[in-house]
Amino acid sequence: MTAVAEKLKRSIREGRAMHGYLICGTDPKAAEELMLECAALLLFGDERTEALSLSPDFFLLDGTVRIDDIREIRREVNKTTFSSVNRVVLIKNAHLLNDFSINAMLKMLEEPPEGTFFFLSGIEQRIIPTIRSRCMTIRLGSGSMADAVSALKASGAASADAERYAAMANGDSRTALKLLSDESFRKLRETSVKSFLSALAGNLPFAYSKDLNKDRVSAAASIEFMLNACHDMLCIKAGVSLNGSLTAPDFETRISELSESFTFSSIRSIINVLTDACERLNSNAGVTPILDRMIVELNGIA
Repeated sequence: MTAVAEKLKRSIREGRAMHGYLICGTDPKAAEELMLECAALLLFGDERTEALSLSPDFFLLDGTVRIDDIREIRREVNKTTFSSVNRVVLIKNAHLLNDFSINAMLKMLEEPPEGTFFFLSGIEQRIIPTIRSRCMTIRLGSGSMADAVSALKASGAASADAERYAAMANGDSRTALKLLSDESFRKLRETSVKSFLSALAGNLPFAYSKDLNKDRVSAAASIEFMLNACHDMLCIKAGVSLNGSLTAPDFETRISELSESFTFSSIRSIINVLTDACERLNSNAGVTPILDRMIVELNGIA
């Protein structure tokens, strides 16, 4: 088992599990095995998975699941647990969820009942951002991050730069290549993370909104960098951060300090504010008012 998988399991043993995880990698069986072991830890306190199928507090679904089954899960997770203080829902091949199932899943991930934990696996790039942003991503072995590094090296980047920009892009090759080639885009990313952290520290960095003005594409990219910083907060808070797993290593100290001030629940609220702003960018509302509102809402969580 990889070091990141061991750190994940240790965080669960230490009572620092968060509500949702997305486990990705080139080996679906390894991802499923890790999910099952984590479920056993949460339900029984050890990694033995033999009794999971007998537990009324364990649910295993596939991405081809019907919407009626998702709705049934929603009803069940709002009931009192049977034999455990926790309840665990596993969904394999989450990239196959249809729109109706995705909407039902989002409602559960946005407001998970106390003691309910979700583990999803699948092809990371095919899982919609609103699902990904509400989960901590655990990457096993090679995957999109390695693909991004390869793409950067093929474009002439040195190994150190390839790894750094791939991490900053959270494994998205297109974003990583733009970070490599476009200095203004690198500046946008730096300003976005700084403004985000400033808002969470209780400030109101409205200059950030004015700088973007009417550029919806840049605004959406900026919020994506903020969501990546949320991923770092979750990794640090859950104790599963490793070298190369953070998207903003240049802000690690500040993010680590801020993570101590927020609970998993409040970080979920932060993610909801950011994803709501992304959705409003698809409307006809002005970019500056959308971003100003987002800053005020982030400030209110601080």
